[in-house]
Amino acid sequence: MARRVGAPQLREAGWLHPEGRDTRPLLLVRLEQVIQPPGWELIVDVCVPPQEQTRTRYLDEPSARAALEHVYDFHRDHGDWRIRRPKPFD
Repeated sequence: MARRVGAPQLREAGWLHPEGRDTRPLLLVRLEQVIQPPGWELIVDVCVPPQEQTRTRYLDEPSARAALEHVYDFHRDHGDWRIRRPKPFD
């Protein structure tokens, strides 16, 4: 499958699972590098009712990663994070 030119690139994803149970995740976070307009987007999906999604744009990678780390730290007491960092296509 061909990659769309200008499509956002996934740089990191994390799933928050309840402690001690391998069940449906509580949260899903994604950090994407956006090509047009240039920047970064942090997407947070709440996977349990009320299901919601927030999208926040950042101008640079350090700001976006700092916000992502804040999400990880804030929710660390609610379960275990499973984090994936795919290799860039560049």
